[in-house]
Amino acid sequence: MELNRSNQQSEIRRMELRSRTVESSVERIVQTSSERIARASAPKPATGRFRVQWDLVFWMLASFATLYFSDFASHLLFNEEIKRPFLYASLLFLGVAVGYMMYAFRRYPGLTHKNWSTKAPVPVAVATATVISGGVCMTVAVWPVWEFLTLVILPVLFMGFISIISLFNL
Repeated sequence: MELNRSNQQSEIRRMELRSRTVESSVERIVQTSSERIARASAPKPATGRFRVQWDLVFWMLASFATLYFSDFASHLLFNEEIKRPFLYASLLFLGVAVGYMMYAFRRYPGLTHKNWSTKAPVPVAVATATVISGGVCMTVAVWPVWEFLTLVILPVLFMGFISIISLFNL
């Protein structure tokens, strides 16, 4: 009887020891997993070197060349073939889009390109609609000057504008 009782106690001790070992291994796994997650989400230290983003450089150079060779600014200001009501409407639409997105970034702090569709769906939809409307109006406004080249000039200028804005991390 005494032998049976000591066997039971030793078996209980073994089971407790196993459960402690399992608990400690689970704790280690959880701890290493949380450390990995923390390391992965931690911001990377700055290397001190400027990394050139060649796509931005390309679009900026292309837009500067387009502005220079198409004489875009002087045509907008002085050419009488441009349809002024559409030009003014496009500038109004683009101004509303920029203003509305500035309001959205102010109203919803922490708004980034990764979470804007969930955090602020209405401002993004309104800004998208106004940018598309502004692009269509601008195309109609300058079509008499460059005709089919308008379909090349405006997207290049738009991408150059976006590239310049992205340099400021807005």
